[in-house]
Amino acid sequence: MIPRSLPRQSSLIATTTVLGAASLQPKNIAAGKDPQPMSGEHAAEFWLNAAAHPDHAEIFARQEERARKEQRNTILLAAGADQPSEDAGQSVDAV
Repeated sequence: MIPRSLPRQSSLIATTTVLGAASLQPKNIAAGKDPQPMSGEHAAEFWLNAAAHPDHAEIFARQEERARKEQRNTILLAAGADQPSEDAGQSVDAV
């Protein structure tokens, strides 16, 4: 069975990789370097660098925390709670 969040996570990975690529090229140009080749024999290195952009870890952590909070709230509602508890799972944004 495919997890319900898989399409959302796949979309997030693809989007952040493309945005990482879009931020790498201007940084290279600003540093006086030539833009990295995005295709050809060095393409894998470029796309791995784009996917490993430092901001990605924070983005994925926030996404996972929101998904866990939604799941906890759904369980609470299914168990008969009138409303999900405020402290059922604070978002990373609130910390």
